[in-house]
Amino acid sequence: MAPRGTRCRSRLAIGVLGVVAFMLAACSTPSNLAKTEQSSATPATVTIALGAAPSGYDPDATGATEDAFIISLFGARLTSYSDGPDVGGPALAASITPAADQLSWTFTLRPDLKFSDGTPLTSADVVATLDRVRHDVAGQSFSLLKPVTEVTAPSASTVVVKLSAPYAALPTVLSGYAFTIFPKDKIGQADFFKKPVSAGPYVLSEISAGAGVTMTRNPNYWGAQPKVDTVKFTVVADAGTRLAQVRTGQANWALDLPPSLIPQMTGDVKSVVVKQFGTIELIPNNKDPLLSDVKIRQAINLAIDRQQIDQVVWQGQTTPRAGYWPSTMPQYEPKTNGARDIAKAKDLLAGTQCATGCSVDLLYYTSIPWAQPTATIIQQNLKDIGVNINLDAQQQSVGIDRALKGQFQTLLGPLTSDVPDPGHLVASTLDPKGGLHAGLTNYESAAMDSLVGQLNTTKADQLPQITQAISDQFEADRPFVALSDFAMVSATNVSPDAVKQVAFRLLVGGAGQ
Repeated sequence: MAPRGTRCRSRLAIGVLGVVAFMLAACSTPSNLAKTEQSSATPATVTIALGAAPSGYDPDATGATEDAFIISLFGARLTSYSDGPDVGGPALAASITPAADQLSWTFTLRPDLKFSDGTPLTSADVVATLDRVRHDVAGQSFSLLKPVTEVTAPSASTVVVKLSAPYAALPTVLSGYAFTIFPKDKIGQADFFKKPVSAGPYVLSEISAGAGVTMTRNPNYWGAQPKVDTVKFTVVADAGTRLAQVRTGQANWALDLPPSLIPQMTGDVKSVVVKQFGTIELIPNNKDPLLSDVKIRQAINLAIDRQQIDQVVWQGQTTPRAGYWPSTMPQYEPKTNGARDIAKAKDLLAGTQCATGCSVDLLYYTSIPWAQPTATIIQQNLKDIGVNINLDAQQQSVGIDRALKGQFQTLLGPLTSDVPDPGHLVASTLDPKGGLHAGLTNYESAAMDSLVGQLNTTKADQLPQITQAISDQFEADRPFVALSDFAMVSATNVSPDAVKQVAFRLLVGGAGQ
């Protein structure tokens, strides 16, 4: 499901900031580390090998992993993504103040903000950016701003976001890369997003079609200047070659590697497996004549051996689970580990169209490194309950087009959130009115709709009840089959200590953006 090379309005296969946080820790070591003694010296250039070329830089129109890495570096947002309780803290906004009735938030901008081209950044730019997102009903982030009724600029340095109901998660939501602030007068220009301007720590200095991107320090950045002069993203399609470049020192970091390569990451080359705020899942099209039957979806769920997928495909690096909430979020329930139960699965199929056997197509993308072995295991597992899986491997551009048009029976892929906020994840996976139509499942449930509506506007002390109710409704309806946490596998030649650093803080000298 990872959408590369298309206007896919989704949060598919992102979890970007968690990965970037590790990936850019490379800035504390030299690029030829594999050939030299590990050092704490900061290199002038950091090189990162991607598996596919970036496809676009409009955060409202792309969910591609490669695009998001780059947007996160040149883009600036009102609030800051960071670890733990600091998420949603000040960034472009120097202060963030909720009204007493919780029906509005006031964001006061830092003084003298500038975009990377030197033009002033004011509240009018923030209003234009947020209005663009919230009025794009097909956009990937539209549902995240549904409680917003109006965004105003009482002064050049003040933004007021008005709400239909309290929305405590708003500062956290606005820290996501989708809410990157752009110039009001340029955001509507046809060619703007070919080389966009924002106010992050870096600026897009060179874009080579199909060959990568070079980013240099933004001299007008509001925070501490980055310690690294240049960040280069190169495109190396073959995963083995990306890993080899890290080993020889041609690259500092190789991203999006198959888990099967983890045993080869030895010596100076370290494996980094970062769990995301989301799920690897088997997505049934809930409107398909066969899979509209919840009992068939539940039976498929019970027949899959998640432990086998974790050990064979992921080298034991993920958390197998059948429940809705990933283990990276506080709502996770360890009991939802998804034990296989063939007898119960067969009982569920009695009286269904699969009672005496049936066939189901499984679409997956050849560019996702773990998709093929996972699909093969699912195919083997479901034979035990008489469900014949026809594997349908497609290039990503073709597969995504079909997925967005609903032209599939089942689909394999990851779906994640930018930040550890339950509203973010729910908007992508369970909201039929969101840009993804409930995570491409076409799932519709009046009961779930009610819970989704309550989630973002509930008070903090009532949140556990709502998230538990969502989990229970998910179990009852089984709109998709969760397999495990989604993790991003990469390889680095940085020292183990450097990997522990939080990238943006290290990169920009503690600014935390």
